[in-house]
Amino acid sequence: MSDIPSNPVTSSAVRKASPFADSASTETRKTPAAPESVPATRETTRIAPSSRLVTLVHYKQILTTLQVLADAVTIVVSFVAGYWLWSVVGPMLAIDLYEPESIYRYYSFLGVTLATTLVGMEVHGLYQPQRSLMNVREFELILKNWVKACLFTLGIMFMAHQLYFSRGIFVLTWMTMLVLLLVQRYAFFKFNNYVRRKGFVETTALIYGAGVVGRKLMEKFKQSPKLGYHVAGFIDDNSTLSGKTVLGAPVLGDFSSLREVIKSTGSTKLFIALPQVPSKVVVDILNVCRETGCEFQIVPSLYDIVIQRVKITEVEGIPLIGMTEPKYSFKTRVAKRIFDVTASILLLVALSPLLLALALAVKISSKGPVFFIQKRVGQYGRRFRFFKFRSMYVNTPVYAITPQSGRDPRITPIGRFLRRSSLDELPQLFNVLKGDMSLVGPRPEMPFIVDQYNDLHRQRLNVKPGITGLWQISADRKIAIHENMDYDMYYINNQSFMLDMVLLAKTVTSCIKGIGAY
Repeated sequence: MSDIPSNPVTSSAVRKASPFADSASTETRKTPAAPESVPATRETTRIAPSSRLVTLVHYKQILTTLQVLADAVTIVVSFVAGYWLWSVVGPMLAIDLYEPESIYRYYSFLGVTLATTLVGMEVHGLYQPQRSLMNVREFELILKNWVKACLFTLGIMFMAHQLYFSRGIFVLTWMTMLVLLLVQRYAFFKFNNYVRRKGFVETTALIYGAGVVGRKLMEKFKQSPKLGYHVAGFIDDNSTLSGKTVLGAPVLGDFSSLREVIKSTGSTKLFIALPQVPSKVVVDILNVCRETGCEFQIVPSLYDIVIQRVKITEVEGIPLIGMTEPKYSFKTRVAKRIFDVTASILLLVALSPLLLALALAVKISSKGPVFFIQKRVGQYGRRFRFFKFRSMYVNTPVYAITPQSGRDPRITPIGRFLRRSSLDELPQLFNVLKGDMSLVGPRPEMPFIVDQYNDLHRQRLNVKPGITGLWQISADRKIAIHENMDYDMYYINNQSFMLDMVLLAKTVTSCIKGIGAY
């Protein structure tokens, strides 16, 4: 009847502030064996380079070219659609003013639109490989580029004295373009993920360090095959791990065999997951990477700190790394609050027949109140009354474990539909009006879970909780909120009005699909 995780929280369930505190590699390159390691068979001690239909470098070039062409075609199609729509809508809106015009008259408008949009895509990095959480960053950049390109096009046409064209065609072209660009880009993201997930194109990689950091990275790669990494194995200086497997990947040797392993596996990338080793050790590893032409990336140990925004400056050529806390300006907070109130009122009015019908269905289907009310913790630790449509039988404890299946006997018949469609969350619009919640933000937790938060988890309390957010619309809803901080921390560090719009749009599709809900 609540959002409590399937495993009750204990002091060990909530991770420490620095979850990467230990590793299988120490300053003396002597470490305890990883608990997940098991003896490897003779066949796993050397892994041949993964076969693929096309090299990763060529694939990226081909994909970028196709993406530019697809964007250009989308813009042209949007222009033609806008012209056609205005020929249909124009006469109905302004019968006396509408005059049919030749499409050739608008070629200059099309040319400027193509230039501003495609150049903007390049400037915003939308032709570079990006893989943010659920592609929300990419969609946010598309929205930003769309707004800027639209204004630039209007400005250029004005300065060139080319404002003779129909404003209706301009508006319809750009509105159609926004929809088609989002659909086309989403299709490209799905195609790219499919190609990588099936292993047609992948990067063969090694992980240096089979400790906590290395294992966590390996788990991420196994959970997300769409990242396109084939991990040939681990390198670790702990001799007791040699010849064993960690999370299904063999430990192929130590530093002395690094060159040979890179060549024999065909690895083109090395992830260095050594939290607490002398800088000389890392420098030695980097030198080997340079000699073999293997790209490298260092996984930071201070995970709870570096997930904040990193600021790099320099003094006389000496690089300095600092941390900047995420800031939400006063104007942005006011604008967000105005949007929350306005949108909540409009939604409550528009959805009032549905809310009434759902309330009657809940009341008729089982005994008990229409609403389920629970204490939750909001911004700065303030507690508030949290509303949902009741989806379980009234004798279910208020803080019972969240159902992990739609067949849970505690769920009422109408409750199955409500939870699957997420319509049970609609009463939280009243929480938004009261100011306890926002439309978008981290999910509010229960007091007894918040009491066991560490410093990392408490960063969630710096922003107002939301009805929807990254975690809420992800397939990882089956994982407890406090056990999957990546989504919330990404939102906190990148929050913006555009990001909120992207998440609200994704929420609609997630509700239709019933993602992550039971």
